[in-house]
Amino acid sequence: MTQNWIIYLFESAVILMFFWMVYWLFLRSETFFRLNRIYLQLTLFLGLVIPMIDWVIDIKTADVINVYILDTIVVTAQQVETGAIHIINKFEWISIVFISGTFIATLLFSWGIVKIISFIKRSKTIKEGRLVFVLNDKFARPFSFLNYIFISEDIYFDKQHSHIISHEKEHVKQKHSLDLLFAGIVGVLQWFNPFAWLYKEAFREIHEYLADEAVLRMGEDPVRYKKSLFNEATGISPGVFSFFNVSFTKRRFKMMSRIKSPRSNALKVLVILPVVALMVVVFACSPDQDFQSEVQLNQPKSDVQTKTVAKETTQNTEMNSSEKSDDDPVFMVVEQMPEYEGGQKAMIADLVEGIVYPASAKQAGVQAKVFVEFLIDKKGQLQNPKVMKIIGVDGGDIKLDPSIQDDLESASVDAVLGLNKWSAGMQKGEPVKVKMVIPIAFKLN
Repeated sequence: MTQNWIIYLFESAVILMFFWMVYWLFLRSETFFRLNRIYLQLTLFLGLVIPMIDWVIDIKTADVINVYILDTIVVTAQQVETGAIHIINKFEWISIVFISGTFIATLLFSWGIVKIISFIKRSKTIKEGRLVFVLNDKFARPFSFLNYIFISEDIYFDKQHSHIISHEKEHVKQKHSLDLLFAGIVGVLQWFNPFAWLYKEAFREIHEYLADEAVLRMGEDPVRYKKSLFNEATGISPGVFSFFNVSFTKRRFKMMSRIKSPRSNALKVLVILPVVALMVVVFACSPDQDFQSEVQLNQPKSDVQTKTVAKETTQNTEMNSSEKSDDDPVFMVVEQMPEYEGGQKAMIADLVEGIVYPASAKQAGVQAKVFVEFLIDKKGQLQNPKVMKIIGVDGGDIKLDPSIQDDLESASVDAVLGLNKWSAGMQKGEPVKVKMVIPIAFKLN
């Protein structure tokens, strides 16, 4: 799983959170049920689409840029050994957790569908036009899915329960199960996002209000209908697509008794406009920047460990760089970052193979962290590796003997020069120059 996909899911989850908050605060208690349903459908769709939009804004920035930092490599005073290298970075751990969660969520969602299909195959069916009634006395409460209505034979053949059948027919007529399928798929992709699941529950609630409203418009006695709802709510849910739920019953009674909301209250939905604009600006717009001299380093994305490479975390550090941008802009984060041939494992292997702890630094007991900046050009070639700054391994300043400093710089730059198997970074389908930094920590132990 790529880093971009993880970032997309995170951004989508945040957007859904904001849209849900608007619904909960402004719309949930209103009786504009159809409008609320449209709001849920639209915002669930926008939550998936907005992070995919890439609108580039031309911004001329100051002389400060962010440079993409690779993982810290820790070189010990011992000779670096060759052999198997094991790397599990943070994004790989996140990928493992995400894939596992998605797999489980997919199984649960699929199992619900399988149960529905099993009910159809093992039960008696009666077709009425485009509707199919699935009759089985195991259905303690009726429910519907697509054009199927699942109901017990006693209820189906008892005319006193005609209002229950009318209720389920409304679910089928208004295609409510499509909303639940859509929300269910989003819930599988974003199983970690509680707001994705809250969307599904909101759809269920709105569907009940809409079906109740339609049945009462047919002339059904409200008292008799509410009594029936209470009895149905005490049953046992047959599956993931059940439309009767005990927790909904009280709110449904309130909604049936509530005076219709004033039409002016429908204007509350306009609150979504600034929210959408904010989400687009934050998540869909990226600056197209001209970069100059001063460089501010981001927090590294993960830790690396090898046989003689230990875990290390780099603090935020501000550094000066004498390099000026040429005719082509230099990017720090692009749609597709430069990739090393063979992946990160191969890059670490090549680096540790070519680096040696300088003897002068070992003899003087010097430990330091060296930041090496380099450029990956449009052809994927590594250019201009140079040391940006040397600090202590603890992140503080360090004073070095000039000869030791030269040795540390030479060892670091020489090792980075050996990393010559890059593919170019891509922005809007075109290869671009990307500036990168790799921290190398020299530690005696």
